[in-house]
Amino acid sequence: MDETVTRSVTSVERHGYKIIVVRLKGYSINIVVVQVYMHTTAHNDEEIDIVYEELSKIIGAVKTKNH
Repeated sequence: MDETVTRSVTSVERHGYKIIVVRLKGYSINIVVVQVYMHTTAHNDEEIDIVYEELSKIIGAVKTKNH
């Protein structure tokens, strides 16, 4: 990873093995990246709903921290 990018990472939060939140300090604004490994349609709806619920909670927390 580029040294400039490495220095701009302010935090990394792992939520299980499916979701990671990376916060980057930018020049004019800060950036939050949420990376999700999502189930395919081969998984049942309940498993998919659980991931969506967790993702919704995380996005709500990210919005609260940034505003």
